[in-house]
Amino acid sequence: MDTSTKHPMTYEQARHLFLNMGEAIKELEPNVDKLAQTLSHIENINMMDNYTLNVTKNALTCQLTISLIHLDLCAATRQYLSGLTNYDQRFAIKNLQAILNEAYKRVFGFSSTKLKDTLIYPLISSLSDEDKDKYRSYLDKMASIKSNFHEPTIFNKESRCMIYHYSNDILKAHKFLSDIDADVVIHASNQFLSVIVQLSEFVHNLLLDFDKRMMLLLESLRNTIED
Repeated sequence: MDTSTKHPMTYEQARHLFLNMGEAIKELEPNVDKLAQTLSHIENINMMDNYTLNVTKNALTCQLTISLIHLDLCAATRQYLSGLTNYDQRFAIKNLQAILNEAYKRVFGFSSTKLKDTLIYPLISSLSDEDKDKYRSYLDKMASIKSNFHEPTIFNKESRCMIYHYSNDILKAHKFLSDIDADVVIHASNQFLSVIVQLSEFVHNLLLDFDKRMMLLLESLRNTIED
């Protein structure tokens, strides 16, 4: 996934991206609020040693994190596309690259290929052997994505330093901001989005499965209280 040969976006491509990301924000934002409310409710249930509750909590944590990252990437991209001045656009792209760096670190870790450094490790480690086997194809796919994903824009250490710090070499800082390639950063963002969408699909399917188990658990709890 090398971004070095990307061509500039056309007006129609930029317009299409702006509108699509706006629709994504409209769809994601209310779902994020629901996820947060559900997660908060589950954390207040004094039964976290329960298998179903624990897995559901870990899955909701993953899905909420992924959704917030998705929202941030969409919003930063739209800020760039709607920038009224050159500096508006530079600043938005710098923010987009910063979000990419932090998002990758949160989802996959930076320096290791080990699964335990990933966002989904607490979820995976909380699954029973039976459920791990059930979702084996997804888990193998996630491990493969982590080991094969490489975007130079995200992994460039010098760029990360220039994004987050006001350098003592102010001419170097100015040059970095002047030379930042919006099309390369947006391409990297889109590539990363395609990865977290796949991760979200896995977590979503798992949550659908465990939602049924949660309903049975809550029904059992109600019956116990009534008895």
